[in-house]
Amino acid sequence: TKDQKYNTAFSGAYSNRQKKDFLEDGFKYDASWGKISGNWTYEFGHGIESVHYNPNDLGFLRSPNEFYGFGFLSYANYKPKSEKIQSYRVSLEAFHDRIYQPNVFSYMSFSVNSFLLLKSRVAFGLNGSINPWGEHDYFEPRIQDFKTFMAVPSNAKIGGFISSDYRKPVAIDANISYVYYQSTGRHNYFLSLFPRVRFNDRFSIFPSTQIALFNHDRGFVNKKLASTSLQNEIGEGILFGNRDRLRIENSISAQYIFTNKMGINLRIRHYWDNVQYLSFGTLNDDGTLKPIDFDGNDDSGAHAFNQNFNLFNVDFQFSWRFAPGSDMFLVWKNEIFKSDEEYLSSYSQNFGQLFDGGQSNSISLRVVYYLDYLYLFPKKSS
Repeated sequence: TKDQKYNTAFSGAYSNRQKKDFLEDGFKYDASWGKISGNWTYEFGHGIESVHYNPNDLGFLRSPNEFYGFGFLSYANYKPKSEKIQSYRVSLEAFHDRIYQPNVFSYMSFSVNSFLLLKSRVAFGLNGSINPWGEHDYFEPRIQDFKTFMAVPSNAKIGGFISSDYRKPVAIDANISYVYYQSTGRHNYFLSLFPRVRFNDRFSIFPSTQIALFNHDRGFVNKKLASTSLQNEIGEGILFGNRDRLRIENSISAQYIFTNKMGINLRIRHYWDNVQYLSFGTLNDDGTLKPIDFDGNDDSGAHAFNQNFNLFNVDFQFSWRFAPGSDMFLVWKNEIFKSDEEYLSSYSQNFGQLFDGGQSNSISLRVVYYLDYLYLFPKKSS
């Protein structure tokens, strides 16, 4: 609107994929309306992604066939009377998701978020959400007939964060959250730490640690990896597993600026993902699991599904702006990959064996030169 108090948005897309033996077309649209200025703001929206909408040749879409609506309400105060508070904000949101065809329930969630910024530039936040009716996950069974689903029990999440003053040489961001499921022993824990150290105007480092723990997580299992006897026993049934999963990602980035036109960036990252299966079952029509007597071994007697996955990356980049709009990038990438079924509870022991895995290196040079059309072909003065 002219007074910039309200906003209306609409977007749409159409996809058409033609191959020799089939024609597939689909569509999507998003529409929203809301109040965008003042202490109180709100927004309501709705969108559809049809069954065959597929833009992945030109972009990325995780899962189509979706029909959703949402509502958002927020109160913000940027001029509080307190001598210590710079600003604060509290928001509420409701989100309802359904499958487009057939029109069936997927999930509905309610969430609350808060943000507080002190005049010392230290920020805090608390957030929480609840899925009171759980979720019907039509994608995890991996058949996409949109009739078969995995039932996720009702759950609730609570979390918070703190961010210190970035103006100081040493600062840190920290996030923590916990998810409770209405299911025996099922919990998720998340912790992330993002320190930052600025030694001077030229040199800074950014370490980070992210830890995620999933207890009694449930998911699809490829039965073709199991023993022949089990495959014959369950027939056309869909195999699922209950598992404990630990994911740790550590990284450190460094930045050094030689001049306002030249600098280097270095990032070293280790990703560890360990999955240990506890039990197995076949999927019932109501999305629950029917337990089966299966130890997870294949025909050779080895466990077919436990995974200990490691990935180590080094990314180095030298950049130089040698002319206006023109850049040179020299990049070196190193990757070490290792995946096996061995469980190592010690992070240091696991990291020590990582370098027994395969290694790859790549070096690339990219030069971008900006050509000014008017410089090459100046206009003739009249």
